[in-house]
Amino acid sequence: MGKFEKGILGPFSGKVGPVVGGDWNGISYMRSRPGRRKGKASAKQEQQQAKFSLVSKFLKPLKNLLAMGFQDGAVNMSGFNSAFRYHMQYAVAGVYPDYTIDYAAVMISKGGLLNVHSANVQNGGDGRILVSWADNSGAGDASSDDACILAAYCPELKTAVYNTTAALRGSMEASLQVSQFAGKEVHVYLSFATASGNRTASSLYLGGLVVQ
Repeated sequence: MGKFEKGILGPFSGKVGPVVGGDWNGISYMRSRPGRRKGKASAKQEQQQAKFSLVSKFLKPLKNLLAMGFQDGAVNMSGFNSAFRYHMQYAVAGVYPDYTIDYAAVMISKGGLLNVHSANVQNGGDGRILVSWADNSGAGDASSDDACILAAYCPELKTAVYNTTAALRGSMEASLQVSQFAGKEVHVYLSFATASGNRTASSLYLGGLVVQ
């Protein structure tokens, strides 16, 4: 707040545009008007904020994987931002305020590389999960040396384990060590990336299982 002896037309009080004039203990002053207080968020804003918070927390342990897995199809944005936008739009289920993650809609990668048509997941013993698939190397742009990407997310612990070089497409199987999730349910995802790492497939959701 500044003080002054005389305004342009002498001291004044009250509001004039963005300025407030007044007198305090015989001292004339001017100050800017306070900004308008923001009103309460609308229902739509509250819903969007709830979705944003849910997706942010869910994706946090997968951040580095998604940054790589979504870079193939990202346009004018980072791979992680592309992944965030996808999950905000497609992977949130339920009605506000009871939003949940739709694990079947979750993707760990999104791109144009051909994935396998189907795969199976089961407990492999010693805290491992084992994933197997039919080799489709040579179909389209699929190559036997494409790197297999495996990920397992545990809802109870809200964390994930993944391996971006779990095996090669031509090996037809891969395992992932998830002993820290023993006795708990995990959701499993499979994808592939080219040997150079610059192209990825759109991941497959293989379902959930309890780690033994």
